[in-house]
Amino acid sequence: MNKLIRTIILSFTAIALLFAAGCTEDFEEINTNPNQPTKANPAFLMTNAQFQIMDNYWDEWLNGRCGLLWSQYWSQNEYTEESRYRARPTTDDNYWGGFYAPLNDLQEIIRANRNSENPNNNMMAAAMVLQSWTFQVLTDVYGHVPYYEALQGTENLQPAFDSQEQIYHALDSTLAAAVGMFEEDVPASKQIKGDNIYGGDVAKWKKFANSLRIRIATRMKDVAPSEAQSIYDAAMDAEGGVFTSNADNATFVWGGAVPNANPLYEDHLTRTDFSVSNTLVQKLKGYNDPRLSVYAQTNANGEYVGMPYGMNRSNAQGITNANVSQPGDAVYSPTSPSILMTYDEVLFAKSEFNSWDQNAYENAVRASMKFWGVAQGDIDTYVNNLPSASRTEVLTQKWIALYMQGIQGWAHVRRTSVPDLDAPADGIYEDVAYMSETGTDVPTRRPYPAVLSDLNKKNLDAALEAQGGNDKLNNPMWWDQDAE
Repeated sequence: MNKLIRTIILSFTAIALLFAAGCTEDFEEINTNPNQPTKANPAFLMTNAQFQIMDNYWDEWLNGRCGLLWSQYWSQNEYTEESRYRARPTTDDNYWGGFYAPLNDLQEIIRANRNSENPNNNMMAAAMVLQSWTFQVLTDVYGHVPYYEALQGTENLQPAFDSQEQIYHALDSTLAAAVGMFEEDVPASKQIKGDNIYGGDVAKWKKFANSLRIRIATRMKDVAPSEAQSIYDAAMDAEGGVFTSNADNATFVWGGAVPNANPLYEDHLTRTDFSVSNTLVQKLKGYNDPRLSVYAQTNANGEYVGMPYGMNRSNAQGITNANVSQPGDAVYSPTSPSILMTYDEVLFAKSEFNSWDQNAYENAVRASMKFWGVAQGDIDTYVNNLPSASRTEVLTQKWIALYMQGIQGWAHVRRTSVPDLDAPADGIYEDVAYMSETGTDVPTRRPYPAVLSDLNKKNLDAALEAQGGNDKLNNPMWWDQDAE
């Protein structure tokens, strides 16, 4: 403390001496350290936010040990806790902070431009769109989360939690507002900088915002059908339109070397904890789907063999990696892109909102196959032999197309119960035995981070009370209340 006081006194003394010497006209310039700017560069904030969000969303934990497991695209071949529904509390601390920290970067971009006499509306609008995407992921994982009072820094260290219904309404309004803020044909000072998703392309950011509104409408379609239809219609007719081809896909492009490589690739360099699930392999074989050779590798015998889902450690370790199929090179390479949203998702929604429209359904499958590099002749053969559009067929094909988007695939399964997933082969852990051990039941949410009990207990308790009075994995999402 004495050292701190001395430092403060010396600092003020130095300032007084400078003023006394008559050097006031150069004071600010002389005492500004160019290597320690007081304001963050918005381009750096945007780049860092995108990197941190996608590194958290696409890594071996939230994507690999949650989304890709609980939608049964992958199975664990050791350390099988998550596939049997035991969530590791410490990982949720990382998920939570891994999203809210970059959300603060985006908020700083928004705040700085709102307070500026000469704002960059494009930077602000892009930050609003990416924030909306991220907040939807957060609420779809946990349920109630801080939204309206979040991102206020030291002004509010204990923000209230908002309901998923409130957040969904807010996200739709924010996305609509962002589209109206984008400006094309602007000087360099008004362009989107630090953007690894679209390279600053305003037209594509507009389409992304409108397409996200389609995702929001689809998610809430069962619980609020009239409102969902209104949002869908508004998004389809909105300025800039929605995705119209794979060229519009929102993806984050990784570098070719660690630490800027695809996080799943980085994990795979030292660990091989995952294999493609038997659920996915059998479904693709049943359709004679050419994406099987992209999604998975053959085993040592040159065959596609899925790993049974939800085995205990002992049984899982009895199946070597050589016996079953590993994820394909297209998803495990260092530059494999992380997906925020693709064109086929818009087309699947179009089919669903239009009484399972056949044309939109077929085009969605085509778009997915083109994205994954399937040959045109194989695409034509596959689509020509597809079953007619129906709820089950369209939603099954959507689940197949969402491969690698673990959190989105999990949300899709929770909302629709399509496809009919397997119960864990060796049962559910005793500490989560309240989960059904039969049927298609999968966890409907993750438990809140344990750290919230220390940092924001009052508001956490209120959120839990509003969601069943507990922190169980089978408390339904708001949009899942009336699922078919």
